[in-house]
Amino acid sequence: MAALWATASYWILCLFLGIFLFLGVYNEEYGHVSLRKKPKYNFPDFNRIYHTRILEEQDISLDANERIIVVGDVHGMNNSLHKLLHSLSYQPHNDILIFAGDLLAKSTPQGSFSLLDFVTANQYLEDASISSNKANRTKKERIFAVRGNHDHLVVQWRTWRDWFSKIELHNNSSDSAYKKYKHAQDAPVANGLDFLHLLEAEWEHEKRHRESDAEEWVEVTRKRAEGTWKEKWWERIPEPGKGKRKQEWRMFGDHYWLAKEMTAEHARYITSLPLILHIPSMHFFVVHAGLLPYNTRLPPSDPRQPLTHLPPSKDKSIPDSNLDSDVPSDSDDESEDVQAENVRYMRMMPTFVVIPGVGALPVWYPDSPSTSASGEIRIEKDGRDEEILRRLQESAILHDIPQNRKWWNVLNIRTIRKSGKISRDGDRGKPWNRFWNDQMRRCKGFNLSASSFPSSSSPSIRLQEDSSGTYPDSDSDSDSYSLRCRPSTVVYGHAASRGLDLKRWSKGLDTGCLYGRRLTSLVLSHTDPGAGSTQAGDTDETEEDAERRKKKGWGERTKFGEDDSGIWARIHSIRCQAPDLEQKPQA
Repeated sequence: MAALWATASYWILCLFLGIFLFLGVYNEEYGHVSLRKKPKYNFPDFNRIYHTRILEEQDISLDANERIIVVGDVHGMNNSLHKLLHSLSYQPHNDILIFAGDLLAKSTPQGSFSLLDFVTANQYLEDASISSNKANRTKKERIFAVRGNHDHLVVQWRTWRDWFSKIELHNNSSDSAYKKYKHAQDAPVANGLDFLHLLEAEWEHEKRHRESDAEEWVEVTRKRAEGTWKEKWWERIPEPGKGKRKQEWRMFGDHYWLAKEMTAEHARYITSLPLILHIPSMHFFVVHAGLLPYNTRLPPSDPRQPLTHLPPSKDKSIPDSNLDSDVPSDSDDESEDVQAENVRYMRMMPTFVVIPGVGALPVWYPDSPSTSASGEIRIEKDGRDEEILRRLQESAILHDIPQNRKWWNVLNIRTIRKSGKISRDGDRGKPWNRFWNDQMRRCKGFNLSASSFPSSSSPSIRLQEDSSGTYPDSDSDSDSYSLRCRPSTVVYGHAASRGLDLKRWSKGLDTGCLYGRRLTSLVLSHTDPGAGSTQAGDTDETEEDAERRKKKGWGERTKFGEDDSGIWARIHSIRCQAPDLEQKPQA
């Protein structure tokens, strides 16, 4: 019996060796069978990330401008935007307009293009406050925006299309792959733009003759191209994203056609938008999805967290570890090389900051905080040094917290799971703004005693779910220690399912205009922008709508900044129509 098993084992082993030898020879001869996974094409970076733009006091100030108007997600609802601006008596030469991302997509192409026409035409206007002489007036930027996740998908396709269109592949007439075409329209093309025209024509033909799903058709067409002259072109077309990036690279979708049809001026504008606007003089950020006040993979009291310590002064250097992700971050993002991205951000330090893979970024600052002989920072009573520290600390939130440096996070974040992982799923985990507000309410200034500081032995301030499966309110948290910092505010969009979401240190403005609900703005001024007016609602709103508006804070004042900031803030919104019902604006 033993001899029989030995003989059987021998012949089984010979059979497997023969199969592997055959496949190796076949692959060498014909190139159709591969024992190893085909390597992916090494694409250039199509993200074009501009991380943070800092708006100085001379760029944006309530002293020089009547109002600052921050608008939630528009999604190409151009007519609704103009309805909102009209109801606000918007004055392009006096007011500053800021968009919280997602200017484009999901409505109609014409709406998106009309909105871009309006923004690019009014971005720079003559500054009437500088001189009464019209000939001496200079143009000043009046409209600002951040990039939204849907804007980013358009940027990706447009950047890829510009790159792909210029590619030239010279056909080798001796290559059998270039001899396998039956019709004239199947003849090989020499450049990427011609291939795109061919592919788009094939898709249009497919749509005319049968109901087809674009994603399925693209997948089948890509597979059919294997072994033909088209395969080399398809290798240069990104495959659809998976997992958390499943929205990316959906060919022939809304974002693809917007990228194709938009003008060069539109493309330049949307590509230039930063992920974050930082307004240090008013101590607030504008971002599409959200920001974190600390690295959620570490205890909030960890000394590496930016709000647990004073920022370094001019003669204190920041270790490279604060620039790189040497502390735990999101596991899904660890494969991304942050420095390899085309990140163009300014880290507000009073010196040159060297970013590996980017270079030295010159950052000017008027002065550094006063220091003692031992190097400790002294806070002057006139507030000048405190403003410098606030600016440095706000910058540290953006660039020392690894999650805030990753573009996917600030474009998509909705919740934080128990593990500290960032999620775009609004139904799982804790909303990120709960983390933000919980941390900001602990900021008690820079002149705290050492006994007030959090230490490595301090209890974690991350809120845990209670027995009902929900998170308790921040005010009910038992942790009582303070942080040596001053609070700042985040204004954002992205969370239409949450609706108007007003917290003390965060303002969520996406109220679902795209879905026929409302388009909402946050109006900032040195005087109450809504005093003595009925701007809060439409004249034809129902009692139910009015009640809902009051409960959600429609048209009501909301606290903005610290109590002595002198900033009045009021919410103002209008009702939207569904995209296919929007009428052309009247002349």
